[in-house]
Amino acid sequence: MKAALFLSLLLLPATAGSGPFLDLHFKQALAEAKQSNRVVFIDFYTTWCGTCKKLDKTTWKNEAVGKWLGKQTVALKIDAEKHMDLAKRYGITGYPSLVFIKANGTLLDKIVGYRSPAEFLSDAKSILSGTDALTRAEEELKNATDKGRAYVAYARKLSNMQRYDRAFAAYQQALQEGARPAGVYRGIYRLHQEVPSALAFLKERQQAKRSAVLAGSASEDVVREFCTLNSSMRRDEETLLIYDTLAQINAQDPTLEHFSTFITRPLMRAKRYADLEAINPVNQRMKKALAQYEETIAGNKDNHKREGASRYLVYILSSCYEVLLGLGRDEEAARVADKVLAIDHGDNGYNMLAWGAYMSGRVNDQHLNWARMAHELAKGEDSAVIDTLARILASSGQRAEAVQLLETSLTKFESKRDKADLKNCLEEIKKQGDEVEEKG
Repeated sequence: MKAALFLSLLLLPATAGSGPFLDLHFKQALAEAKQSNRVVFIDFYTTWCGTCKKLDKTTWKNEAVGKWLGKQTVALKIDAEKHMDLAKRYGITGYPSLVFIKANGTLLDKIVGYRSPAEFLSDAKSILSGTDALTRAEEELKNATDKGRAYVAYARKLSNMQRYDRAFAAYQQALQEGARPAGVYRGIYRLHQEVPSALAFLKERQQAKRSAVLAGSASEDVVREFCTLNSSMRRDEETLLIYDTLAQINAQDPTLEHFSTFITRPLMRAKRYADLEAINPVNQRMKKALAQYEETIAGNKDNHKREGASRYLVYILSSCYEVLLGLGRDEEAARVADKVLAIDHGDNGYNMLAWGAYMSGRVNDQHLNWARMAHELAKGEDSAVIDTLARILASSGQRAEAVQLLETSLTKFESKRDKADLKNCLEEIKKQGDEVEEKG
C-alpha cells in the first residue's frame, strides 16, 4: 500500500509551467535534481489563496528570483488541493508553502507565507548554504531579548518542519516566557490532530479560566485568556454563553466590561445588534479602525502592508454596515457604504457590503446589484462572491437563478474547498425552497 502511494506521488504532475516553473512530473523533477546536483523547489498553492496570487504577480516575476530558481533548483508549482497526498507528505497546512526537497525526496526546508523578491532570495540562499530554518530559529532564540516571541517563532518553524511534539513543547515554553496567549493558543490548536495532548492542554486551561470568570470579578487578563482560548478552539459560542450567564446573575458585574473586545463576533452571529451597540458602539469601532489604518499607511511604502490594512479596514467598516442596517439606522449605513467603496471599489468592497446586508436580514435591490457587480468584477472566479450572490438571489425570491448559478459554478471550480463551499450553499438554498413549498 505504501509503495503504491509513493509511486502515485512520484507521478504527480506540476500544474503550471510558466515563469521559473517547469512542467514536469514530481518523479522527473527528482531525477533532474539528482542529475544536475540541484534541489526540487515546490510552490504549493491553492486557487483561493490571495497571498499565493500576490507571489505570482510579484516575486515569481522578478528576474533575479527567476534566474536563481533556474540555476539552483528544479522548480514546480503544485495545487495542494488537487494533489493532497503530496501536500500531506510534506506537511502542508498553510499557503503558500514554499518547499525545498532533496533529490532523494526528503524535506530540506520550508517557507510559509508571502516573501518579497529580496526576502525570498535571502531565505532561500540561507537554506541552500546549510543554514536551514530551524538553525536560524535556534540562533535567534539564543540571542533574543524577547524570549516569549522567539519561542513562538521557533515553535512555528518546528511545526512547519513537522516536528510537532517539539513544537508543542516550544509553545508551552513561550507561555512560560510571557508570550501573548493568542498566537500561542492558535498555534497549539493547529497541532491537535498530530499531538492529541495539545487539545487536552487547551481544554484544561479553558476550564480553569471559565471557573475563574464565573466566580465573578475576574481580572481583564483572565477574561482575555478565557475568550482567546475559546476563539482558538473555534468555540466563540462559549464566550457568549458565559457573558449572558454573568449578565443574568449581576448586570453590574465589572467583569462584563472586559468582554467588549471579544463579544462582537458572537453577538453579530446571533444578530443581537442592540446588545452589541451597547457594549461596543459602531462609531467607536469605526474611529479606532480608521486611526489604525492611517497609522499603518502613513509613510509606509510596502504595498503588501498597505493592501492588508485596506482589506482589514473594509472588513471592519462592512461589519459596522451590517450592524447599522440591523439597527435600522439606514442613513448612517449608507455613509459607511460610501466609505467602503471609496477605499475598495473592486469585487471585495462590493462583496463585503452585500454580505453584510445579507447577514443583517435586510436585503434590497441595491444589495443585489452590489452582489452582481462583485461577481462581474471577479469574473466568476471567486467562490465567496458566488456564495454571496446566490444567497442574496434566493432571499430576494430568485431561487431558481441562485440554484442555476451554483450548479453552473460547481462545474467550473476544481478546488475541493471551493466545491465544498458552493455545494453547502446549494444544499441550504434547496432546503429553504423545500421548506417554503411545504408551508405553501
